[in-house]
Amino acid sequence: MSREVHLFFTGIIALDPVGVGPMRYWVLIPEGGEWHHAPHYPTILVDKSNRIEWVNGVSPPPVERVVDGVREGIRDDQFEVWRLDGYQIEVETPGGGSRIVKTSSIDEFLLDLEDGCHPATPGGGRINSNFYTKPERARVAATMELRRGWLETSWIHPHSWKFDRPGAPEKYLAQEVCMKFETDEDHLELSFLTFDGKKSMRLLIYPPGGGAAEVRFANTVWNDILPYPHDDRRDRDEHVRMYYEYSAVPVPNPPGLVKGTSPFRGVSPNETHRHQINRHLPTVDELKMRRPAGENCPPGGGGSGGG
Repeated sequence: MSREVHLFFTGIIALDPVGVGPMRYWVLIPEGGEWHHAPHYPTILVDKSNRIEWVNGVSPPPVERVVDGVREGIRDDQFEVWRLDGYQIEVETPGGGSRIVKTSSIDEFLLDLEDGCHPATPGGGRINSNFYTKPERARVAATMELRRGWLETSWIHPHSWKFDRPGAPEKYLAQEVCMKFETDEDHLELSFLTFDGKKSMRLLIYPPGGGAAEVRFANTVWNDILPYPHDDRRDRDEHVRMYYEYSAVPVPNPPGLVKGTSPFRGVSPNETHRHQINRHLPTVDELKMRRPAGENCPPGGGGSGGG
């Protein structure tokens, strides 16, 4: 019996198409714990309804921070969460096919980092490929190559945004991007290799019954590590500036995002592609009635909105 696998990405996470040939994507998760504007915590999260097994009992560290000299962590009854701190992640995708099918929702909603650059800075916003091949040389929390499945937007902000620079286009932004594929296996396997090659780990996830396997990769502020709602009353977002620290072309004084003028109308991906992990977050109708839940930390890519 086949089951679906959903690997989804939210927060400051870059997605870039790989070279030529069958479409694949690199994923780069920046290390943002020391970022000056607002610390971001790169994490992996799994629902506790799954049977979760770290082979040989070795796993990434817990998520912690220090506030006023006091160390605090995250404990939750419904979700397990770990800190990503320097891993090349491999996704086992047994079965046919060896390419990513990019849906139109990626071009429509993924934040195009080149839109934040002045026209005199061609290529700005494209991630330096050295950060994928030699991530130990930069502040990188994790990298991953997506080789098979459907890549689509699964959550958008209910209001338009634009870069705070003249001429920047207004756009509805993906808050979550999902790679989905099918497998005949009864579990999902992820492998983690530290950038120095000295430690490897394997995560096995066994979903209950015939349900889908879901894994949430995030790079968010502390309050958004767990997928629970809270008010977001900001009309400006500076977090996207972090992307430009990884640009192949230097981008001086990159802009933040400002809220646009248009609420989203039509059928939102939030209505057609839901994840069980997000069951506590507002429905589309609730989002239309109140402020959205959480900070605006959109995944982004360089060039034609494609990654």
